[in-house]
Amino acid sequence: YDNGTGSATVLEAARLLRQYRFQRTVRLILFTGEEQGLYGGAAYAADHTLTSVLGVLNLDMFGYDSNADRCFEVHAGTLPASIDVGNCFVASVGSYALGLNRDFLTTTATNRSDHASFWNVGTGAIEIAENFFNDSQAGGCVGADANPFYHTNNDRIASNMTPSFGLSIAKAALATISAM
Repeated sequence: YDNGTGSATVLEAARLLRQYRFQRTVRLILFTGEEQGLYGGAAYAADHTLTSVLGVLNLDMFGYDSNADRCFEVHAGTLPASIDVGNCFVASVGSYALGLNRDFLTTTATNRSDHASFWNVGTGAIEIAENFFNDSQAGGCVGADANPFYHTNNDRIASNMTPSFGLSIAKAALATISAM
């Protein structure tokens, strides 16, 4: 299932967003090689001019919610452009009353997914993930709720997915893309 939720959302975004025209170009990208060293994201960041990119939204495993608190993590890092993208995502959650809670991570944000390759070249990027870490942010997630089957043979959609939670995050992602 890592990263089935993100991949499914990108495919659904392609289906839904094709009927709209935006002021900016929207690129829907599926990377490979993340688990082997962020190869796909790094290659893309190295091979493309990113000066006109408003921001990158990396959707990496966000459907697990065993405690039903509907809490997820926004890994924004410290680049001002990344914080802008993160704030846009949070605003989309509120605008559409999706009933989600979140931790907004800056100095403690992970660099273990494809968004980090964009940080490395100064491009604003965020990662959206399930509540993997215990960050104890005021008003945020309580504790951690990481998938206990992460990177095992038991990491399966049928047993590790909370569909309504994942759908709400996917909706927020599409709203964020549209708002940006």
